[in-house]
Amino acid sequence: MIQQIINKEFDLIVKKIKKVKNYYHVTFLNQDGLEFLYKFTEDQMVENRITLDKKFSGDDLNNIIKNSNLIEWYYKCLKHILNKPRTIKEINNYLDKSNLDVDSKEQIVNKLIENKYLDDVVYIKYFLDVCKEKCLGKQYVIHELERVGISSLLINEYIDSYNESDLVEKLTTKYQKIQYTLISLPILKQKLILTQKMALKGILTTTIQEVLNNIEFSEDIDKTFEKDLNRIKKDTIDNNKIIQKLIRLGYTYDYIKRHIDV
Repeated sequence: MIQQIINKEFDLIVKKIKKVKNYYHVTFLNQDGLEFLYKFTEDQMVENRITLDKKFSGDDLNNIIKNSNLIEWYYKCLKHILNKPRTIKEINNYLDKSNLDVDSKEQIVNKLIENKYLDDVVYIKYFLDVCKEKCLGKQYVIHELERVGISSLLINEYIDSYNESDLVEKLTTKYQKIQYTLISLPILKQKLILTQKMALKGILTTTIQEVLNNIEFSEDIDKTFEKDLNRIKKDTIDNNKIIQKLIRLGYTYDYIKRHIDV
């Protein structure tokens, strides 16, 4: 890349051309003996007829460079989009890493939109499908769409199609499996953990409750209770405090009184 602005009043001559991988590194020499290095694609070399010993005005070369920068960043954006669908805001943020002027950035974004590589409506539909597959909640969907720059108007237009009631069966299956791993904990504690997990995924309270009602809870807590009781007794011998701490851990009063004197 050229490291400084070329004086448009100077003429420059192509002194050296060297191919490096997919680019041509071209060295330009001005009338003061200063060298400028820039890289071009093969298409750019042909389009601008860049050959050894050819002379360019500073003005012409600056225009070639500006256009080359624009083309280079267009394809960088395209690659960025092909790796993962993007919104218009995400591409604008990506272009902020470039040294392009505002007009050039707008040209790139408009060209991507024109060529149908950028479309916020298409992104919304894609993202809703992904979130349904992952059983993510409506609040999560809204937050993420806002984060990537989707307007409230578009979100409101499409979010009603995202119905959490359609996810209840899949959520029940998913969190029933998690419940099996929590069987050594009291049921109240299991429910608290599952509620927190679902809430972090943006799932609505009403949906969480429906899923919890569908899960078949069971517990095998005798060993866990014994460990918790022994640990608490190291801190206090006051029965009331012991009971309070055990209740906070999710044990029911009926279970506690069957195992210790109250």
